[in-house]
Amino acid sequence: MSVRPTFMGLEIAKRGAMVSQKGLDIVGHNVMNATSTGYTRQRLDAYAVAPNTYNSRFASNRVPLAGQGVDTTGISQIRDKFLDKRFREEYGSTSYYNKVSEISEDIEAVLNEFGLNPEEENYSNTALQNALLQISNALSTGTSESDSTTNATVVFTAFKNAAAVLRQQAEKLQGVRDQAAYDLKVDVAQVNTTLEKIAELNKSIKTDMAVTRFSNGEYYGPNELLDERNLLIDELSGYGEVLIENQPDGTVTINMYGHTVVEDNKFDLVHMTEYADGTVSLEWNSNGKKLDMKNNSGSFKAAYDMINGRGENAQTEIENTTNGVRYYQDKLNAFAMTLARVANESIPIVNPETGKDYDPPQYKTLMTSINAKYDKATGEYTNNEPVTAANISVSDQWAKDNSFVIYRRDDLVNGPYGRLKKNFTDGEYTFTGLGDLTDGLYTGTFEGFIEDMTSTLGTDIAFYNERLSATTQITSDLADRRDEVSGVSQDEETVNMITYSRAFQASGRIMTALDEALDVLINRTGVVGRA
Repeated sequence: MSVRPTFMGLEIAKRGAMVSQKGLDIVGHNVMNATSTGYTRQRLDAYAVAPNTYNSRFASNRVPLAGQGVDTTGISQIRDKFLDKRFREEYGSTSYYNKVSEISEDIEAVLNEFGLNPEEENYSNTALQNALLQISNALSTGTSESDSTTNATVVFTAFKNAAAVLRQQAEKLQGVRDQAAYDLKVDVAQVNTTLEKIAELNKSIKTDMAVTRFSNGEYYGPNELLDERNLLIDELSGYGEVLIENQPDGTVTINMYGHTVVEDNKFDLVHMTEYADGTVSLEWNSNGKKLDMKNNSGSFKAAYDMINGRGENAQTEIENTTNGVRYYQDKLNAFAMTLARVANESIPIVNPETGKDYDPPQYKTLMTSINAKYDKATGEYTNNEPVTAANISVSDQWAKDNSFVIYRRDDLVNGPYGRLKKNFTDGEYTFTGLGDLTDGLYTGTFEGFIEDMTSTLGTDIAFYNERLSATTQITSDLADRRDEVSGVSQDEETVNMITYSRAFQASGRIMTALDEALDVLINRTGVVGRA
């Protein structure tokens, strides 16, 4: 019978003590980082040491070299790649609906701003509805006294207020667009920084893993750097759809919006372009191509949709069919242009020679652009650019003489107030703004137009909020499931701590027993019978 090496038992106990001690280190590391953002629970991977009898003279009998104890392969992380992928997909959807909902509510705050009516304590009309109501009330008051200069002033004030409301809403709506563009620019800068950091981490992780390869082909990388990179990838998924491919050397290749943005230590950057018409585009620095944003994922796509969204009136490659800021700018412009057109086609000019209307009829200009000036010499307006919500105003002639609106002082039936009131309360029109489709944005009354606009916005917001609530719940559930796998469990770590502590104690006892056995073998063998 062959005899195993004398000190192998001590080596087994030493390995056991070292593995147990390292296990306690990892337990302590996990517990201390239980609340650290992005931390992934670590695990000590151990294996049973196998005897190598191939070149040994004991090759015919493995028993003497069997049972050589335990050793470690490395410190691994406990992660589920499928849960990571699902979480990032859903987080991208949540970020999209969060951003579109946020911008839509900013639009709502502009268009649904309450008007003031001192006659009603709990008045709930919007500012634009209230302005239209003031016009109707002013015209109703003046019908019985169509030659009253006082009533003419009331009518003038009502139209002037309506123009002021439209200009104010146009300015605030432009502010929503500008804020969304600014936020997008900030996000672009953040994404570029994130891509650069991930590429740098790829380089560091690759270098570290190049010297930690074991004979069995397993890699154990720098876990803290891996955590930092995973946290950045999670953050990146909130800006857009990302696909991750893990490479054998420890690096990751990241595809975002159909384009490779990180490969090894190389990265691409995003560039934002703003155009004179208010639209924006996002391109890749490397080739100048626009981001392929097909799916509703990420805040990039959300901001792009809401800034460039022109609804059914989208006409260029950059514009899209989302009811975004441009859609509601078109709506306000269509309302302003129709308001000016109807007002300017309501009060005929009387021929001073005949005392009757011109044939064909000529009308008084009541509404123009804010910079338009009346030239008495030519009888025309200069600087009279197309009327929009941003520039609509009462005409220069009307502003200088409030009674300009009076038609015939002796005509109470077809006077200015009756004619205007009928046009603004009962008339149905096709509301067409600048660059609109041929059939316009809406056909109906002024009141109906406002209701249609606010209803469309309310429906969109309700849908976005519903989708946001659903995706947020799914994202939260996935985050919880991921934490169950990768998060630190205090109970589990307590069990591991007890296990490693007892294993360490057992290794110590083995050393003590072997030391006593060796003491007998070395110092006491052959002593019996000596004088």
